[in-house]
Amino acid sequence: MNYVQPQVRFNKEVQVNEAIDWTVVAIAAIIAIGGYAAYCASKGGDFYSKIDIDDKTVEVGCKM
Repeated sequence: MNYVQPQVRFNKEVQVNEAIDWTVVAIAAIIAIGGYAAYCASKGGDFYSKIDIDDKTVEVGCKM
């Protein structure tokens, strides 16, 4: 039986940092959009949002 030492390799250390950064941005965006939706609803409006991954666009609004 041969012992093989476990190895961990990272292609780039930046990838881990970028994942953390994007997670923080996503959480902040969810909180902001949720707050805006609550504000819109409190004013009697209809909240709407649209995400288009192909065009890389996000639309958020409140119809009064």
